[in-house]
Amino acid sequence: MDFSWIIVGLAGWALALVFVLLLMRMAGQQDRAARHSEKTLDPFSDVTITEIGNVMTAQGGEPATEQPAKPSATEVRAPGTPKDAR
Repeated sequence: MDFSWIIVGLAGWALALVFVLLLMRMAGQQDRAARHSEKTLDPFSDVTITEIGNVMTAQGGEPATEQPAKPSATEVRAPGTPKDAR
């Protein structure tokens, strides 16, 4: 195998990696925009809006953590149906 083919192969892998990372970044930006538009349409939606840039800090100077979604308060159960035992 010639040394130039090894260099061409490595360059091809590097270009493919850059292309995949670029696509992933574009998909992330599109997802964030979709979350914002959903939140605009339905302000009470459980959509998590992500932060870009500076990390917000909670009380005490430690990074803020995302709270888990609250269970839905509008659960409808048919009369006489026992509560799920799970």
